[in-house]
This record gives sequence, structure tokens and C-alpha cells, in this order.
Amino acid sequence: MALEGTHIRFAVDNQKLFEVEDVSKYISGTIYPDSRYPTGIDRTLTHDDSQMKKEFWVADDFKKGWATHLLYDKLQQQVYTEWFGDILVESNPEMTKEDDWIVRSALKILQDVDDIGKFDIKSHLSALDYVETPNGESRELIQRYNQLFVEIYQHSPNVTLEMLERMWIDWCVPPEIAKRMREKASELKNDNDVMKRIFCIYGETISHTEEFFSNYCL
Repeated sequence: MALEGTHIRFAVDNQKLFEVEDVSKYISGTIYPDSRYPTGIDRTLTHDDSQMKKEFWVADDFKKGWATHLLYDKLQQQVYTEWFGDILVESNPEMTKEDDWIVRSALKILQDVDDIGKFDIKSHLSALDYVETPNGESRELIQRYNQLFVEIYQHSPNVTLEMLERMWIDWCVPPEIAKRMREKASELKNDNDVMKRIFCIYGETISHTEEFFSNYCL
């Protein structure tokens, strides 16, 4: 999964593709799926391929945002495996599943920091006042989840690795794991080759959007 700044950027860039009318519902919907972390609901309730199908989202702008989130997760997963396979488990079979997840998460942190510097995310934060609870979640938990990103991204473009470490902890990731993500992100930030790829990764995912939309969203 991408982090929410990246998801908002992708949603903003693809409003026409999904024929969005109510942008606030759409933006709120695009960060909704990862609320499963603090609410604790099963992943299949928020991250199922059926939720990308047009019949699921066509008449609902919140669900259009939701589908956009899942579409970007698909795009990013493929491109990360292709572009960063040299530092992931694909080329390093000695890595544990957790090690691979730490590296992937660190890369996503770095991409998120880069992405929020590439568009005016602050102008979209008011959309996060809109809340839906499609799986019967606590409304208070979803409101708190949305507010977390208002608090983080209002600092754009000066969002720090420490702020995103705090986000993972608020998502109920153990502090020692969140610390490892932040430390790995800090290490990779000093790797010029990795950062060159980070700076280009969003453009690469965007180049495959129509192909993936046709495969998964119609």
C-alpha cells in the first residue's frame, strides 16, 4: 500500500477517469481503506479486488475514492517489485517477510514525502472532515484517523520521517517496528541511486494507470 499523501495525489490526478462530482467524498474515500489499521477490521472488507469494479463504485463518489486507493496499491506493488527488486526479497531470498515489509514501507515513506511536495495537498485536507463508516466502524475512530492526516500534512512540504513514524504507531504498528521503518527510510534517503528512483516512481505508476484501470476497474 502507498501512504495517504501519495493516495491523495493519485486521486486528485484521476478525478476525470472516475467521473467524480463530489471531490470531498472522493478524497475522504481514497484514504478510507487504510483505516482498517486503527479500527482493526478484516483487510478483505477494505482491500478486495471487487471494490475496484465499476459496479461497486459507479454511483458513489466515496467509493470512487476507495477504488482509486486500491488501484494505486496495485500499480505501486508491481512497479516497486520491478524497480526495487535488488533491495527486496525478490533478489535477496535470505530476507524475512518482515524485513521485506520494512524496506517496502521505508520506500513508501520516502515516496510520500516526495509526493506531497509535488502538489498542494493542504487545499484538499478539508475534504477529510467528511466521514463514512461503510463497515460499521466507530465513527469516532474514523474521524480520528482522518484528523491524523490533517495534522501531518498541514506541515507540507516539511513532513518529517518522525511524523510518519508516529503515524504507523497510531495505526497500532508496534513502536519498535515503526522505528525500524524510520531508520531504514533514513538510511535509504542517503542512497543517491535509490532516491533517483523514488523521484521517478510516481511518474512510472501514472504511465500504467489506464492499463490497470481497464484490467481492474471496468
